[in-house]
Formats: sequence, structure tokens, C-alpha cells
Amino acid sequence: MYETFKKLKFNQTVLITFSSTFDSDPKERLFKVGRRTFSKKYQTEKLSLTPYHLSKEKKLSPLCTFYLYLRDKDLSLAWSDMACSLHGIREPESSSPYAVKTEAV
Repeated sequence: MYETFKKLKFNQTVLITFSSTFDSDPKERLFKVGRRTFSKKYQTEKLSLTPYHLSKEKKLSPLCTFYLYLRDKDLSLAWSDMACSLHGIREPESSSPYAVKTEAV
């Protein structure tokens, strides 16, 4: 998952499988990658993720932002300020209904 995290670029779509404290069953959700920041003080890299709606319009959802944290090659996921269990990250296949064509900005 470390290599996948490093390859993620701004405005890219990605499928993340996770479970939260609300529901322990793993769920796969589509996200749009946001900004990448780095803290020199804590040696932590943070990537913001916005949930993507799977409606006909395929628009961004107004839900809470998720964050991926990288600390010493350990990857963790947070749903706003709540920790989640990260099970996997992958890019959607082009034939998948999750595949979304995004324009480079």
C-alpha cells in the first residue's frame, strides 16, 4: 500500500476498502485525491480524500473529508478525526462502474 500511496496524484480517483467504529464490516468507497502535505516536525505526510458520490451526476459529496497519513512507511486512515481500519487501496479499472474520467487542472 505504501507504493500506491506514493503514486497517488491530485484529482485522481481511488477505491479504498476500510472499516470504522460505526460499522466493522469492510466497505469499499470511491474517493477523489486532494492536497498532499508534509509536517517536518512530526515527519508525517498527509493526503486529503473527498468521498465521491456514485449518483448519475458523479459529483463530490458534501460528507466529511478522509485523511491518509504516512508515518515511517506505516499507512493509516482517518475519517475526519476518527481512526479507521485501512484494508486496501486500489485504482478503479477502466471497465469498472467506479471509473471516473477526470480532467487535469
